[in-house]
Amino acid sequence: MEKHTKHCAIGRCVKSHDGITCKPDGVTCEHYIPDLPALREALDEERQWRWEDMTVPELARAGLKRYVEERVPTGGFLEAVLCNDLKESFARADIENRKNLGAIVYWLYNSAPSNCWGSPKKVRDWLNRIDEVK
Repeated sequence: MEKHTKHCAIGRCVKSHDGITCKPDGVTCEHYIPDLPALREALDEERQWRWEDMTVPELARAGLKRYVEERVPTGGFLEAVLCNDLKESFARADIENRKNLGAIVYWLYNSAPSNCWGSPKKVRDWLNRIDEVK
């Protein structure tokens, strides 16, 4: 059997078929080291949803991802945020989203394409697949 040096810190355990568990019985060895690039990527993914002491709630994350990646319309709260309508954003937000509105806007500013949010026209154009970057 080949020695498992990718995940086992001391190289004593036997490599399994899945490349994650070290012992033949399928149990992860006590010397396991996670795949650091994948761990960094997961942490970066999580960090992009945070700002100061706020975090974009899970449901808002899912809605924003669908909107940006698949151009799926959002609910009323996220639509107001995307249209840059502060009054309606607060009026439509539940407590969780209201507390974390800063993180949502921070994510949009830093991660979303600028032509998909900021005004009702940009949101309409994005949903209608009119990609005019101005």
